[in-house]
Amino acid sequence: MGIASKDMAGQAERAFTNAFVGPSAGGVVCLLLRKHLTGFKSLKGIKWDTMAILNGVLCGLVGVTGNAAMTETWAAVVIGGVAPIFYSLTLRASEYLKIDDPCESFAIHAPCGAWGIFATAFFNTNNGVFYHGAPKIIGIQLLGIVSIMGWNILTCMAVLLPLKVLSRHTRFNCFRVSIDEEEIGIDYF
Repeated sequence: MGIASKDMAGQAERAFTNAFVGPSAGGVVCLLLRKHLTGFKSLKGIKWDTMAILNGVLCGLVGVTGNAAMTETWAAVVIGGVAPIFYSLTLRASEYLKIDDPCESFAIHAPCGAWGIFATAFFNTNNGVFYHGAPKIIGIQLLGIVSIMGWNILTCMAVLLPLKVLSRHTRFNCFRVSIDEEEIGIDYF
């Protein structure tokens, strides 16, 4: 396996580096945010939340993956560090709206991915706003976010609505487990 040019080698090196520093920043920020959002006023006697670190790393990774080859390392730290803020806000909104997301996968992927797309408009070294690019790139990135959201909504509806109709008219229910299975714990089965 080889790299065609020095420019491509530089992009590969940058992508590799950014794919490490962005998630690292995300893990640290998410850990500190989780402690703050849960109401802990002092760090004395409080255990660190491993899930917060891991989910923060995922948030940072989701945020920088699409733009890792196009941003400088400091920008990857910013993008990865800001992503857990959107994750934490989405968790709060999910709790308020009583949305069940036990793995927090929506909260990790949707807002952090949208942030990564939006951040590309500013931090892209080729044509980002911070690098003298045209401001119309912001609108283009927002259009990309809306397009991806629309595609996901339509695709999910195409798959899930027929399953919902099927589960209403038959004994087949793919959306809920039985009450007994729920009380025992789904990991038991």
